[in-house]
Amino acid sequence: MNDTAQIIIVGVITVLTLVLAVVGIQIILILQEIRKSMGKMNHIVDDVQGLTSKIVESTTSVSGMVVGLKTALSLLGSFKKEK
Repeated sequence: MNDTAQIIIVGVITVLTLVLAVVGIQIILILQEIRKSMGKMNHIVDDVQGLTSKIVESTTSVSGMVVGLKTALSLLGSFKKEK
C-alpha cells in the first residue's frame, strides 16, 4: 500500500512538473508576441505622429496663404474705393 501511494505521488509530481514547464514556455512565447506587437504599434504611432505633424504644417501654410490673399484683396478693395 505504501509503495502504491509513493508511485502515485511521484507520477502526479512528474505530470504537474511537465504541465508547469509547458505553461512557462507558453507564457514566454506569449510575452515575445506581445513584445513584437508593441514594437509594431510603436512604429504605427510614430508614423501617425509624423503624418499629423505634416498635416499641421500644411494647414499652417494654407492658413498663411489665405491670410495673405485676404490682405491682398482688402488692399485691392481700398485702391478701388479711392478711384
